[in-house]
Amino acid sequence: MLASKISVAKSSGRSSKRLHIRPATSADLGQIQAWALRENWNPGCHDLQVYQQQHGLFVGTVDHQLVGSIAALRYADSFGFIGCYLVDTAYRGRGYGRSLWNHALQVLAGATIGLEGAIAMEDTYEQSGFVRTFQHVRYRISAIALAQLAESPALTAGFRPVQALPFQEINAFDAQHFPCDRRTFLQRWLTQPQQQGLAYLQHGQVLGYGLIRPATLGHRLGPLFAQTPDIARGLISHLGRFRSTSDCPIFMDVPQSNPAALAMMEALQAQPCFSNCRMYRGTVPTLPMANIYGNTSLETG
Repeated sequence: MLASKISVAKSSGRSSKRLHIRPATSADLGQIQAWALRENWNPGCHDLQVYQQQHGLFVGTVDHQLVGSIAALRYADSFGFIGCYLVDTAYRGRGYGRSLWNHALQVLAGATIGLEGAIAMEDTYEQSGFVRTFQHVRYRISAIALAQLAESPALTAGFRPVQALPFQEINAFDAQHFPCDRRTFLQRWLTQPQQQGLAYLQHGQVLGYGLIRPATLGHRLGPLFAQTPDIARGLISHLGRFRSTSDCPIFMDVPQSNPAALAMMEALQAQPCFSNCRMYRGTVPTLPMANIYGNTSLETG
């Protein structure tokens, strides 16, 4: 359901001005990006454009002034994801965030909903029926560690650019590691400007893939799905060569429920930045966590 512009009247001790909620336009993305950077989220440079093209990014305005945003991405009738939940600091405490939140729940009504919640907000999301499943940790991998990363020579011949493969093969592998088929989103994610995607093939079968993209600080790597730690390590090594400069770091959101992924971060002496909890409302998806080394993004699942 693509929601049209709506208005929500709010009255409190601080404000009685009306909040208008509408789909985000390209002109709104710079402000949303600035809010996200202020929260140290460091999204990819073109991530918001993908969310907006999915018709799942919304903004709240007061007197034509942007005051907040939220993403409600419906991947299928059965599954959606909430992210980009931001309110300008000057407009907090007036009920605008609650109105944006309720709008996202309405957009995704009838579906299982996922989100990445700040640890401090976990109780708040539980009041809306969400349950915690596991945590993601944002890691910073230094340029020095990337340069020293060893990979198995036996794997080298198996890496292929994602764009050189039939999309349906990548989509089929991706769908094994996500709660549903998300082909429309994935097509946009894999073709956003400045990204580089790699897959690992063995006997013509996709056994892993990942994507790296520029961010305001360094690069973001996600998703990273692989059937073995060696494949995951090889993908990180190869994708790291696509960085715009050799001295910039890579940031990954790693699930704590994958011990091999955590061991890899420890071996790389990666620096933890912050943690979030993955929460769901509805049927909790069953995912092959041992093969999930890096989340696509905290805003999209």
